[in-house]
Amino acid sequence: MNERTMRSWITPLMLGMSLLIGSCQPVDLYEKHHAFSNHCWDRNVVISDTLEIPDTLSGYDVYFVMRHRDQYPFSNIYIDLSLEQPQDTIRFDKVSLVIGNDATGWEGTGFDDIWEVRKRINKDPVFFKKAGSCRFVLKNSMSQNPLCAILSAGIRIEKCNQPVP
Repeated sequence: MNERTMRSWITPLMLGMSLLIGSCQPVDLYEKHHAFSNHCWDRNVVISDTLEIPDTLSGYDVYFVMRHRDQYPFSNIYIDLSLEQPQDTIRFDKVSLVIGNDATGWEGTGFDDIWEVRKRINKDPVFFKKAGSCRFVLKNSMSQNPLCAILSAGIRIEKCNQPVP
């Protein structure tokens, strides 16, 4: 193999390896889903979990994540969400999230008759006052009970790189 041929494939190989290694950075996020075995979310089923908030200087974006079937009877969902820390609670009460419409269909990504939608809940970044444990509580607030054709629901929290104002 001559030197020119070797250089022609080494440069793209090194570039590809550096992109691969650089893309393996840890992602600052938390995601938790609760699967419904009967594909119905009863209003009495509360989804909750505890996560660690390591950074109080960065803002966070909070997303509602839901997997549902085509048979889901509404184009929206009402939820209640709270993020609870000692002496600090952030509440998003009775949030209405549009997940589809007649003109364009379901939002999110779909495969066959199953759809996953991620909807950002907060307009501005959420800032936590203290590092440490934070408990989230997620509730279904729809008037129909149980709410069927839902496979799972949960939250996703991402660091948004916006410093404390």
